Amino acid sequence: MNVVVVGASGSAFLLCELLLEEKNIVVVIDSNKEVCEKISSELGVKTINGDATIATVLEQAVQSDTDCLVALT
Repeated sequence: MNVVVVGASGSAFLLCELLLEEKNIVVVIDSNKEVCEKISSELGVKTINGDATIATVLEQAVQSDTDCLVALT
């Protein structure tokens, strides 16, 4: 599955770990640049630094093959 996770809180980090264990493709959106860098380096997921309430930011993450979007704050 291709999953977009909005927010990179502790809960989101744990969800990403679980999704990756099951061989899912994960993209994370968060407005905090440092948090994006941390989750990217620790989990190896693609991150987008931005506000997910803005359409252009969502368009960067959500592709035609995206199966699910999860918002965790």
